[in-house]
Amino acid sequence: MKEYLVKPIPTNQLHITGKADDRLWKIAHILTDFGSPWCDPPDTATEFRALWDDESIYFMFQVFDTSIHIDKKSTGNESINVSDRVELFFRRDDSLDPYYCLEMDPTG
Repeated sequence: MKEYLVKPIPTNQLHITGKADDRLWKIAHILTDFGSPWCDPPDTATEFRALWDDESIYFMFQVFDTSIHIDKKSTGNESINVSDRVELFFRRDDSLDPYYCLEMDPTG
């Protein structure tokens, strides 16, 4: 199981712009060793960063992809297999109980 240390920041100090340009992102650890079930090694580079304060957990993906695909015909589960996206999985231990998953495409 991979571990990632999320660094704390002062509450309400991170400015969310959608560009990850706040100076606080520079203190976050950068995770880059990602895998893909379809491409080994993955055909795009990805960086992940996370921070937390007393009110929120913040995370940011930066994906270096020159061929982004977004299925604009569907916003439901049907678009999962045909759109580019990043996924974030949380689990406490190998039992997967509890288990959390977040999926995001380039449109948010």
